[in-house]
Amino acid sequence: MVCALIPLTMIMQVFFGNFKSIAHNVLPEVFVGEDSIVNRVFVTSTKYNGNLGGTSGADSKCQESANNANLGGTWKAWLTVASTIDVASTFIQSTNPYVLVDGTTIASNWRDLTDQNLSVPIDKDEFGNTVTDIMDYINVWTNTWTSGHIYDTQPNLTCNNFSAAYSTQTGQGGATTKANYEWTSYANRQRKCNTTARLYCFEQVSNSPIPTPTPDLVSYHRVFVTSDTFNANLGGLDGADSMCQTRASASNLGGEWKAWLSDSKISASSRMLHSGHPYKRIDGVIIANNWDDLIDGSIQNPIQVDEKGNILNLGYFYAKVWTNTTTAGEIRDSYLSCNNWTSGSYLTGDGLGGVLMNKDSQWTEDGSDPCSVTNTNRLYCIEQSLFTPSSTPVPTVNASPTPYVKPTTAPTPKPKPNSKPKITTNSLPWAYIGRTYNAIIEGTDVDSNDTLNMTITGLPDFLSAGSCKQIKDSKKQNVVYSCSITSNGAIKLTYTKTYQVNVTLTDNRGGKDIKTLPLRVYTSIKPVVTKYPIPTIRP
Repeated sequence: MVCALIPLTMIMQVFFGNFKSIAHNVLPEVFVGEDSIVNRVFVTSTKYNGNLGGTSGADSKCQESANNANLGGTWKAWLTVASTIDVASTFIQSTNPYVLVDGTTIASNWRDLTDQNLSVPIDKDEFGNTVTDIMDYINVWTNTWTSGHIYDTQPNLTCNNFSAAYSTQTGQGGATTKANYEWTSYANRQRKCNTTARLYCFEQVSNSPIPTPTPDLVSYHRVFVTSDTFNANLGGLDGADSMCQTRASASNLGGEWKAWLSDSKISASSRMLHSGHPYKRIDGVIIANNWDDLIDGSIQNPIQVDEKGNILNLGYFYAKVWTNTTTAGEIRDSYLSCNNWTSGSYLTGDGLGGVLMNKDSQWTEDGSDPCSVTNTNRLYCIEQSLFTPSSTPVPTVNASPTPYVKPTTAPTPKPKPNSKPKITTNSLPWAYIGRTYNAIIEGTDVDSNDTLNMTITGLPDFLSAGSCKQIKDSKKQNVVYSCSITSNGAIKLTYTKTYQVNVTLTDNRGGKDIKTLPLRVYTSIKPVVTKYPIPTIRP
């Protein structure tokens, strides 16, 4: 038969010492179709409602998408509609790697694919573009566990076997932002069948021997997140750098390492080499093409591999990383670095950080944690010297990396990105008709120089919102507002009722937080006894 040839980046896995090294390599040729040696994977660029036409219809949509992108090959949708025809029974369970269409490996074989965790999320469409959905929990139809078996058998929870688009039914799915089990089975999260989502599409390739790839010897900077967790007493910036260096040396990585960390006066950017070379995880997965790409607001893949080569798929509260650093590498807040990373006491307050499972701005700009926390927060470590992979991998401690050279000129400072304000109040005090009512609402903004404004909307027709006045401020920009609510004279309420009120907090740089808070209003007919004084509303 005649086979087309295309170039494709492959991953070669080599084991030595106590960690797994994975280096990118380019195969001289990769066959498309039945003779392919890897299983390509993508998520569709098109979204569909729950009426997919069952499994066959979903498979046809995947095949059509692949054909439109000139990918060739035979494709099936990662979708299960009945226990007798689940993915595990219809897919070829390949011993060859599964890769995105840009060549990034998500799993080394079927067993690795179905062990709950992927190396990276499936977030590239058939054209190689990154999917950037505004996430509402799930954005891919699957109804499939990580094992490849059915998730739910009830018709009203599977869009009637994905053959109907009723608003009264829902379908189960996964998220393109996830590399843990939630990539395919986001627990207890469904979409209504009349809404739209994407499909995961897998190329079906029989098991074939993989030729020895040609090594990619392009130098790059390695990046990892520490396997250990720490409280905020890191011994300052120098101590944090030492922690990175110690763990790199213990894993035979070699090179010179620094922590992605800023204190109240020194930024991570001012401490780092601004390189034109790529930044990659220990497993060879790309993080950024160069320094400018690293600090442009997001990274290409999460930094979720530790110095030993282990992929960390953790829940939010156990995936924290100390940073106090913006996406531009600058200081986030001079008051939230736990006394310049020298105190692990709860009396010191909080320190700012990021989340290792994220690749958007939250990879380095998330919330704060108490300085005393010990079992959740890690460090990002970035190599300052260059690493050059060899054709026969050996521990890099025996290599001779290029020495670290500090930049001769200071980098051009970049404007500090805006961190949007946040409403921290979760409910409003009870209201009692007959007197003026002032709602006390709290908020925060880590940008201490921002000017904030709060408004209330969504009140019932017999109530009107007045102005919101700021009654408290502090250096950390924790603010408290008093917002007046009055009756407009058209009181028709003759019973107790709860209303949903929209509260908006904005800053002067376009940042905004909107929160819906419950407001329970009581009539003046029967007093209500509570633990706290009840604010009241009057005409």
